[in-house]
Amino acid sequence: MKEQVQLRKLLPCLEETVAGQLAERAAAGAVVLRKARAAVPEEILEGERAVIRYISTRDVDRDGEVLVPKGVDLTAYQVNSIVLFAHNYSNPPHARAEWVRVDDYGVRSKTVYAETERAEELWQLVKGGFLNAASVGFLPSESVVNGGPGWAETVRKLARAWDVDPDAYFGQVKTIFTKWTLLEYSDVPIPSNPAALIEARAKGLRVSDGLVRELGLAEDSSELEAVEKPYPNEHACRLRDPGDFQSDSFRRTQREHEGKQYFVIMGRLRGQETMTEQAYRYPKDTWTADAARGHCRSHDGRVFEPASGERSICLVCGGETPERIVRPLASPKPEQQVRLVSHVRPVLTRTDISAIIEDEIAKARGRP
Repeated sequence: MKEQVQLRKLLPCLEETVAGQLAERAAAGAVVLRKARAAVPEEILEGERAVIRYISTRDVDRDGEVLVPKGVDLTAYQVNSIVLFAHNYSNPPHARAEWVRVDDYGVRSKTVYAETERAEELWQLVKGGFLNAASVGFLPSESVVNGGPGWAETVRKLARAWDVDPDAYFGQVKTIFTKWTLLEYSDVPIPSNPAALIEARAKGLRVSDGLVRELGLAEDSSELEAVEKPYPNEHACRLRDPGDFQSDSFRRTQREHEGKQYFVIMGRLRGQETMTEQAYRYPKDTWTADAARGHCRSHDGRVFEPASGERSICLVCGGETPERIVRPLASPKPEQQVRLVSHVRPVLTRTDISAIIEDEIAKARGRP
């Protein structure tokens, strides 16, 4: 998700009246900022297809910045109170804000989801807990920076109003946005976590291929099946032969072991509906070959291949894996060579998505 966008680029997407009011600031080079936060619904209203939640709070974000809730100007947003997905203006809105209210802690809204096919899948993801974040797009009007003019006075004022310790709360803060204009807000997956959508599919929730592609996440089973020949940057552990699985059922998710992330490839065995682990992948930047091999062995792995791809180790029979056990798979067609990436940022336009996918293809082919 882009955290900064030139206002002039967004003017054509904004309601005409609002765009006219902001034209002068756009010409002056104003930048729209985006801040995402966990937005677990306080209340889910099934009958109304709606959720009530905070879309922005006064909490210090990961950039060391604070949005003062009562500094928000809702005038522009109330002209056209739509809700987008991942700030993507190229798609129609899937929801609207029935109301937006402000208190000392944050900005709350009641988001009502439409009855379109796209809105339905997003509604199900929000209800199921797979889409638990909101991101506001806003235009800063006034701010103070740590150590700059007005900083001490602003900190004292806010600490008193919020009943917090000024040193503890604001000690690591870099910027406080005291006045800002809300332009729009979006449902977003955060942290950028394609695994959440994969898990949703595994649990039977409807997540269309279009939504997955919009995030830049390709679920090409030809890559997932080739577990006995890993990418150069991943060690591979095969638990079961990919031929035992339905070819279109492979999904990839992530886990942690002793603080280190690794990936799990799952699929549906032939004739079954439940998901079964088929392989593990270990990023070589955080996993040594020995550590990955030990984890693989402890989970009854059958074949292990280090990221170098020089040789495969049969953990069942011992020694180098014979050719009859590890067989090269046919290379995927060029149009299928889209790498499944572990961290994909929701982006503004389809053009940006294409650029990300092209970058990942280049990396997979060994080009910088």
